[in-house]
Amino acid sequence: MKSSTRDQIRGKFHELKGKVKAKAGQVTNDPNLKAEGLVEHRAGKVQKKLGPLNRCSRSKWTGLAQYAFPLGAEAETRRTSRQLAVNAARREGGTAMISRTLISAFCVGLASLPAVAAPPAATLSAFERYAAVVEGRIRSDYSTTKFLRILPDESKWARVHKGEALVESAQALGLKPDIAIPDGQVQHWVAAAFLPNATLDAVLPRLRNYNNRSRYMKPEIIASRLKDHHGDVFEVYLRLVEKSIVSGVFDLDLQVVYRTERHGRLAINSRSTSVVEVSDALAPVGSAARDQGLLWALNHYWRILQMDGGLYIECEALVLSRPTPFMLGWIARPIIARAARESLIKTVHATILIMNSPDASASAESRSRDVQRVGDMTLSEVCQSASVP
Repeated sequence: MKSSTRDQIRGKFHELKGKVKAKAGQVTNDPNLKAEGLVEHRAGKVQKKLGPLNRCSRSKWTGLAQYAFPLGAEAETRRTSRQLAVNAARREGGTAMISRTLISAFCVGLASLPAVAAPPAATLSAFERYAAVVEGRIRSDYSTTKFLRILPDESKWARVHKGEALVESAQALGLKPDIAIPDGQVQHWVAAAFLPNATLDAVLPRLRNYNNRSRYMKPEIIASRLKDHHGDVFEVYLRLVEKSIVSGVFDLDLQVVYRTERHGRLAINSRSTSVVEVSDALAPVGSAARDQGLLWALNHYWRILQMDGGLYIECEALVLSRPTPFMLGWIARPIIARAARESLIKTVHATILIMNSPDASASAESRSRDVQRVGDMTLSEVCQSASVP
């Protein structure tokens, strides 16, 4: 195949890939991804035009590139073009939905991946090292001013205190360990919220009532029970339903440890000790089905600070899953990240609902209404939905 033909084919590929990337940036509300797509789309068009001119001198190639990117210097051109595209994406608001065909192809691609018998031992070992680094950092933060990681920023503190829930990636916060996960990937996010008119003494019994957990965390958690309890260590079973991208049902065994280092500070470490994917919501407990690799481990690290007439709450989440296939990675990564982010927000909202749960005399009907509402409620509505005595 002639080099000019190869350039034309590659140009068409990058042109199409850039177009799809830009649409993915719109649906995920990611201006950087959209900008990257627009730049790649433009570069692909240039490469396609350069194909027939393959025999031209290097200077002519450069001249045509400068014609396509008028600023000339390649690095400066990429930077400027990217910034212009980012600004354009922000002006448009990134609200347009990605095409149904693209979403369908993406979901079919994930669902058709070959089943795996179990997560590879090397993957689990690397995740354990990753989690150990996170837990070591959290332990060192217990008695310091870094007990909360999002909220030391005064502007974020004010936003959370007013009722806003914040979520940031661990990488953006500088908390992501530099540990590779072979044959796997970790979603690592931190969320912060504020529960007014609450105390640790009031919410602690409700948090520890694991037999009642599924009432307030449906439809994600459809069954829950306390398996064992020794002091501040709780062994818990949950049945989790995942519907964000590709559906899956999982039986989780968790070890939950409560720790109080100083007055007004509570840390809760929840680590999965077993994750089994089952066929459906009615399957017998632990009856393993086809493992799609959607969830191999799930750890939540909660930090709660009693201050300003309420409770500041932070939750750091680690989610281990199989890696995204290379051909789907460029579109899958932002979609998976957004799903993990939204899942953490739902978890925080549901936990606040648990902290605000009515007493034993409340009717099952009112509890059912609470459960149905939690998925669509804002943080302020969750906080106001019930009062803490």
